[in-house]
Amino acid sequence: MEALGWWGVPLTPFLFVSLGECLTEKSGRILLRIFQERTA
Repeated sequence: MEALGWWGVPLTPFLFVSLGECLTEKSGRILLRIFQERTA
């Protein structure tokens, strides 16, 4: 458990970044679709 705790500390920011990128990419695509449907 100690090793996991030590490994998790430097990895956490990377997890948040990748998670945020996934969320922004998905929401960005959805927003683009809505925008295109409204203008079309």
